[in-house]
Amino acid sequence: MQREEMELLTVRATLWRMEIELLREIHRYRFAKRGRRFGSDVELMIVYGAAMLSYGFGTPVRALPISRYLEMPRETVRRHMGRLVALGLFERAQDQSFVPTKELRKVEIERALRLLRHGTAGLL
Repeated sequence: MQREEMELLTVRATLWRMEIELLREIHRYRFAKRGRRFGSDVELMIVYGAAMLSYGFGTPVRALPISRYLEMPRETVRRHMGRLVALGLFERAQDQSFVPTKELRKVEIERALRLLRHGTAGLL
């Protein structure tokens, strides 16, 4: 294998490790306390992330836009949003969209930045 190929593989491995570690940290912080298992929750966490992304950009959190964004069936996203409500992470708003619970609206920005810095340290 050539040197360039090895470097590319190293970068890919680092990116995958960072992605998995970020997901594992999110799981430990938001889902494991509720008795959930990492492997079976990966899709749920992706929907959770897309919902938080939507909320963070100030757009209504609804199943249809999330399903389009993630290229998932709307019913699957709707079921996952129902699980997020049952877990106490989201609640239904009056307009039938979803909003994070008060606990989630107090997101620890510094903690998120620390995770990103730690995850990208191997790339720099």
